[in-house]
Amino acid sequence: MRRSSSIVLASAFTVVMTVVPGLRAEPPSATPQDDPRLSAKTRIAPTVPDPKVAERDADEAAAAIEARERDDELIRKEVREPERRPDLDHDVVQGIQSRNVENALRRR
Repeated sequence: MRRSSSIVLASAFTVVMTVVPGLRAEPPSATPQDDPRLSAKTRIAPTVPDPKVAERDADEAAAAIEARERDDELIRKEVREPERRPDLDHDVVQGIQSRNVENALRRR
Protein backbone atom coordinates (compact mmCIF):
# COMPACT_ATOMS: atom_id res chain seq x y z
CA MET A 1 0.00 0.00 0.00
CA ARG A 2 2.79 2.40 0.94
CA ARG A 3 4.80 1.63 -2.16
CA SER A 4 1.89 2.22 -4.53
CA SER A 5 1.03 5.57 -2.91
CA SER A 6 4.65 6.75 -3.26
CA ILE A 7 4.65 5.74 -6.96
CA VAL A 8 1.42 7.67 -7.55
CA LEU A 9 2.81 10.66 -5.70
CA ALA A 10 6.06 10.62 -7.69
CA SER A 11 4.23 10.37 -11.01
CA ALA A 12 1.89 13.23 -10.05
CA PHE A 13 4.91 15.34 -9.12
CA THR A 14 6.52 14.60 -12.49
CA VAL A 15 3.37 15.56 -14.38
CA VAL A 16 3.02 18.79 -12.44
CA MET A 17 6.64 19.76 -13.02
CA THR A 18 6.33 19.25 -16.77
CA VAL A 19 3.03 21.15 -17.10
CA VAL A 20 3.69 24.14 -14.79
CA PRO A 21 6.65 25.72 -16.70
CA GLY A 22 4.51 25.81 -19.87
CA LEU A 23 1.72 27.59 -18.02
CA ARG A 24 3.98 30.31 -16.62
CA ALA A 25 5.30 31.44 -20.00
CA GLU A 26 4.45 35.09 -20.64
CA PRO A 27 3.98 36.67 -24.03
CA PRO A 28 6.85 38.93 -25.08
CA SER A 29 6.38 42.61 -24.29
CA ALA A 30 5.75 45.10 -27.05
CA THR A 31 8.84 46.81 -28.40
CA PRO A 32 9.01 49.95 -30.52
CA GLN A 33 9.85 47.80 -33.56
CA ASP A 34 6.70 45.69 -33.13
CA ASP A 35 4.23 48.54 -32.70
CA PRO A 36 4.33 51.41 -35.16
CA ARG A 37 2.64 53.71 -32.64
CA LEU A 38 5.64 53.33 -30.30
CA SER A 39 8.41 54.70 -32.43
CA ALA A 40 11.58 56.52 -31.51
CA LYS A 41 10.22 59.69 -33.12
CA THR A 42 7.37 59.90 -30.63
CA ARG A 43 8.47 62.22 -27.85
CA ILE A 44 6.51 63.02 -24.76
CA ALA A 45 7.05 66.57 -23.59
CA PRO A 46 7.85 66.83 -19.87
CA THR A 47 5.25 68.75 -17.96
CA VAL A 48 6.52 71.77 -16.08
CA PRO A 49 4.34 73.12 -13.28
CA ASP A 50 3.23 76.71 -13.46
CA PRO A 51 5.67 78.83 -11.40
CA LYS A 52 2.81 80.73 -9.77
CA VAL A 53 1.16 77.52 -8.62
CA ALA A 54 4.47 76.17 -7.29
CA GLU A 55 5.14 79.42 -5.41
CA ARG A 56 1.64 79.42 -3.91
CA ASP A 57 2.04 75.79 -2.80
CA ALA A 58 5.40 76.59 -1.21
CA ASP A 59 3.90 79.57 0.66
CA GLU A 60 1.01 77.44 1.92
CA ALA A 61 3.41 74.74 3.09
CA ALA A 62 5.59 77.29 4.90
CA ALA A 63 2.52 78.80 6.59
CA ALA A 64 1.35 75.34 7.69
CA ILE A 65 4.77 74.54 9.15
CA GLU A 66 4.87 77.86 11.05
CA ALA A 67 1.37 77.27 12.42
CA ARG A 68 2.35 73.80 13.59
CA GLU A 69 5.47 75.17 15.30
CA ARG A 70 3.39 77.84 17.08
CA ASP A 71 0.93 75.19 18.24
CA ASP A 72 3.76 72.99 19.49
CA GLU A 73 5.27 75.89 21.43
CA LEU A 74 1.91 76.68 23.07
CA ILE A 75 1.47 73.03 24.01
CA ARG A 76 4.98 72.91 25.49
CA LYS A 77 4.22 75.98 27.61
CA GLU A 78 1.01 74.42 28.93
CA VAL A 79 2.45 70.97 29.59
CA ARG A 80 5.54 72.05 31.50
CA GLU A 81 5.92 70.52 34.90
CA PRO A 82 4.64 72.74 37.69
CA GLU A 83 7.37 74.48 39.61
CA ARG A 84 8.23 72.91 42.94
CA ARG A 85 7.42 74.71 46.08
CA PRO A 86 10.52 76.45 47.44
CA ASP A 87 9.91 75.10 50.92
CA LEU A 88 10.12 71.50 49.72
CA ASP A 89 13.71 71.38 48.54
CA HIS A 90 15.98 68.40 49.19
CA ASP A 91 17.20 69.55 52.64
CA VAL A 92 13.69 70.08 53.98
CA VAL A 93 12.44 66.71 52.76
CA GLN A 94 15.47 64.91 54.16
CA GLY A 95 15.05 66.66 57.50
CA ILE A 96 11.41 65.61 57.75
CA GLN A 97 12.27 62.02 56.86
CA SER A 98 15.13 61.79 59.35
CA ARG A 99 12.93 63.24 62.12
CA ASN A 100 10.22 60.67 61.36
CA VAL A 101 12.80 57.87 61.40
CA GLU A 102 14.10 59.03 64.78
CA ASN A 103 10.55 59.18 66.18
CA ALA A 104 9.88 55.67 64.91
CA LEU A 105 13.08 54.34 66.47
CA ARG A 106 12.25 55.99 69.83
CA ARG A 107 8.86 54.28 69.91
CA ARG A 108 10.41 50.84 69.72
